[in-house]
Amino acid sequence: MESRWQRRSDALTRISLDSVLISTAEGTEPFSLSGPGPAIWELLAKPITTTELVAHLAASHNGDPAQIRADVEPILAQLHDRGAIDASEPS
Repeated sequence: MESRWQRRSDALTRISLDSVLISTAEGTEPFSLSGPGPAIWELLAKPITTTELVAHLAASHNGDPAQIRADVEPILAQLHDRGAIDASEPS
């Protein structure tokens, strides 16, 4: 089973029309996500697996799931590395 990703409650955000600015308690510089980033960030409000995230984005944007996964995985890694999201182990 896959881990479930979710935004950390202490991550601060400012959302604009085409990007989201994220600041974390980790003390790193704020960073911005554009392109699919804001949609991904919105879906991370509740626990979600990578597969579920990809399926939702593929359905809502009529896209190729393989390409979407290739786009999503580096964004999730960046968010995790910067302390903006946590992964919970499957139960």
